[in-house]
Amino acid sequence: MIRKVTSWISSTSVKYGPAWIVTVQTLGWITFFIIYIVLATVSIDLGTVARKWTTNADYIALADAGGTAALAFALNRLLSPLRIVIALAVVPRIADPVNALLRPMWAKWFGGGGDNDKQGSQQQLQPGDVAAESGKKVV
Repeated sequence: MIRKVTSWISSTSVKYGPAWIVTVQTLGWITFFIIYIVLATVSIDLGTVARKWTTNADYIALADAGGTAALAFALNRLLSPLRIVIALAVVPRIADPVNALLRPMWAKWFGGGGDNDKQGSQQQLQPGDVAAESGKKVV
């Protein structure tokens, strides 16, 4: 079951390209910050809560030191399935315009234009052609 899900997510990210990755990551950061702000606003003393639930000194130290951020991270991870559903609803509608903006940057950062691009990969230079960037003839 897990292999099917990971295979499906992988094929979805290949299908929608950079738009999928940027959308899922953006939703992840947004939900993390919303959860963090809510937890910070409510002011839960996580050290006290940890002391009631466990006697493990590491957990108590984590709750005292970075409890709000750690709890926000854990709750954010629990919301991953919801973010995937939201991304599946949004990405098919925005994939083409977002990919049109992102593909040039993607190619510069990670190399290549992506063979899955609808426009196809760049044309290979043949001997005798002139490279546009350098103006030199390819041998």
